[in-house]
Amino acid sequence: MIKNKDLIITRTPLRVSLFGGGTDIPYFYKKEFGQTLSVAINKYVYVIIKTHNNYDEKYRINYSQTENVNYLKFMENKRVKSILNHFKITEPLYISTISDIPANTGLGSSSAFTVGLINAILTLKKKKMSKSKIANLAFNIENSLKEDLGKQDQFITSLGGVKHLLYYKNLTKIKETKNIKKKIEKLLQNSLLIFTGQKRNSKDILKNQKKNFKNNYKKLIKLKKHVNDFIFLLNKNKSLKEIGNLFNESWNLKIKLSKKISNNNINILYNKMIKEGCYGGKLLGAGNGGFIFMIMNNNVKRKIKANYKTYKIFEPKMDNYGSIVLKK
Repeated sequence: MIKNKDLIITRTPLRVSLFGGGTDIPYFYKKEFGQTLSVAINKYVYVIIKTHNNYDEKYRINYSQTENVNYLKFMENKRVKSILNHFKITEPLYISTISDIPANTGLGSSSAFTVGLINAILTLKKKKMSKSKIANLAFNIENSLKEDLGKQDQFITSLGGVKHLLYYKNLTKIKETKNIKKKIEKLLQNSLLIFTGQKRNSKDILKNQKKNFKNNYKKLIKLKKHVNDFIFLLNKNKSLKEIGNLFNESWNLKIKLSKKISNNNINILYNKMIKEGCYGGKLLGAGNGGFIFMIMNNNVKRKIKANYKTYKIFEPKMDNYGSIVLKK
């Protein structure tokens, strides 16, 4: 039984997808197993839920817009509606979300919100579920909305840390990453996230990639192999330059998956960073906007921070906790 005026706050990390993105989408891993390597970072989505006894409205949802509805069937936010239906929530509820980084910028905020809301509802109903099961439920809910989304975001935002994930037709496996965790923490110290100044809707880009799947199949196999190549470089203590070259190779392969992944402004910014001395990097998320992740030494980092103050730039750090409840 849910008590009136309960208040729950969850915090769920955003993520940087390092290698293998695109092979975590069902149409790929149902034919050929996929794999990704990603890291949760110290930028977060907060979800606040509160029961209430306001007789004028049953559900109030605050996100990029505000909805006041008395019946779930009239709710426009499909994610919230699906989650409330799944848990058979009938009590009056306020739901709000706050994010450290704007949505649609390639850091997995949509899935972080889904995971965070599921975590909050579970806490409200005093139910327990493992973080892996929360991730699976989040994916199944998002997948039911007929969106061609990948599966890595739900797992990395729920679990936190560094995750090497393998995707099979009916199974997702988590591989051990203890040997490379500290090396990835160090790599993050030699990186920056730079906002392109553009937001995008990933649906159209992912839909276009799916349409080109036959032509992209061999490229996706190579992108999957880059996960193993990256782990090899880390284990062999290879230089930042060699690691940056692999990122650059992966990025040049990714932009061939769809004409919608990059654009002239992104290409100019990326090439400018390479000329400044960055070793390599990639645009995060589906593409066509958001953040670029660049690898560099500390001298180049200081120079970029000093000379590009008009850009929104930050140094990501690892989040080791995943989705957590801050208040209950």
